[in-house]
Amino acid sequence: MTIEAAVKACRETKYTGWQMVTFVQKYVNKHMKYSMSNASELPKTAFMHGRGYSWQQAWCVSYILKQLNIRSELVYTTKARFFTDREKKQPAYETWHIWCRVRLNDTVKDVCSCYKENLPGEVNFIPLTPVKRYDVFAQTGGYFNTVVKNSRFFRKK
Repeated sequence: MTIEAAVKACRETKYTGWQMVTFVQKYVNKHMKYSMSNASELPKTAFMHGRGYSWQQAWCVSYILKQLNIRSELVYTTKARFFTDREKKQPAYETWHIWCRVRLNDTVKDVCSCYKENLPGEVNFIPLTPVKRYDVFAQTGGYFNTVVKNSRFFRKK
C-alpha cells in the first residue's frame, strides 16, 4: 500500500479532530510493523514494505495528518524510558525516540504509532532528556546513527 492510498483511506472515514488523529495513529501502527531492519529506506518506501522504526512511522503519521490539514511536527529525545503499557507501571527499556507533536486548536498532544495501545496524549514512554524538533540536523545524525547500529546488528558473525 502506498502512503497516498493511506491518506485517501483516512480521508474517506470523514473523522475529524482527535478522532482522526487517533485513526491515523492506529492505521500506521496496523500497516507498519516496528522494525529496524530497513533503516536505509525512506519513510514512504518503508510504509509500502509494511515495516519501519520510530522515525519512519512518525514521519508517516505526520505526513498523513498534514495531508488532512492537521498540524503535526516531528520531535525527538536522545533518551526515553519505555514501559510495557500506557499506565507506565513496568519499565521495559531506555533508548532514543522520535514521535509526533500534534496541535488541534490550542491543544498539543504527543502521538506515537510504535505501540498499538497508544492514544493521542497517552503514550508508553517518558522523555528523560529535553524534547527537540526533529530538524534536518537531527535527521542526518539520527539516520547515520541507525545505519551504523544496524550494520553492526546485522553483520554476520
